[in-house]
Amino acid sequence: MDNQAPLIGRRRISYVFVALCLFLCVNILFGVYAKASNLDRFQMSTHNWAWWATRCLLEHRQPVDVLLMGSSLVQRVMDEGEATYLNKTIDAIGHRNSFALEDALGAQLHRPDKT
Repeated sequence: MDNQAPLIGRRRISYVFVALCLFLCVNILFGVYAKASNLDRFQMSTHNWAWWATRCLLEHRQPVDVLLMGSSLVQRVMDEGEATYLNKTIDAIGHRNSFALEDALGAQLHRPDKT
């Protein structure tokens, strides 16, 4: 079996270049489809952790002092730390405050902070 790059015309092109071209073509097709079908990304049912945190912040009645943003990996670490600090299991979806961070900031700054 020959492992050489494909031959187009008289020139050999790399598999990476071919994959990149295919990726760009598929991406453009999806973009055209999304524009043509009037998809609204804010009305979709799937959102990431940052979207939910921002939505929760906007619905919050009192402003918070600290807002933690990040990927689900950051959220997971904060939830595990919070569960350890509170010494109980927490619902990661509904638990939006970090009492561990609030207490640590309060001890350092000598005033209560909300997260």
